Amino acid sequence: MADDYENEITNYYSLKSVSRKMFDLISKQLNVKTTYVTRKGKRAITVLSSFNEDEEIITEGYSVEYGETYCRLIITNEGSTMKTKNLMTDSRTRELEVTGELKIKGFLGVTLKDLKGNVFGTLCVMDRKEREFSEDDVNYLHSIAGIVSYH
Repeated sequence: MADDYENEITNYYSLKSVSRKMFDLISKQLNVKTTYVTRKGKRAITVLSSFNEDEEIITEGYSVEYGETYCRLIITNEGSTMKTKNLMTDSRTRELEVTGELKIKGFLGVTLKDLKGNVFGTLCVMDRKEREFSEDDVNYLHSIAGIVSYH
């Protein structure tokens, strides 16, 4: 049991380390101000690591009940992806408490899976401005998610 705990902590630091290096690349490639990685718990989604270019929007440790998250929409989507030009006007997200709290518009998120294919969290980008994400953007973020998931 102690070994399992040590493995979880080691994996967390490895993920956090690699994600921070990737955030700069992702932000520049997708032209967004915020990038973050979450972990899905039994009842909530928690931000493990985040990058906020101009202002702190999503902080590490930020946690939201699973049913009220964008991550739920990503994880339950057949394509393991969710994107929207404007979270505040999108019918799937405009009523979520987190939308009113964060006041974010452009959003793209993809699932993170462990080596056995089990979803353990998400990799997301967001911006206060409206954003149109292309299929190339989606494919890019899925590729990065594969690398981040490995760690």
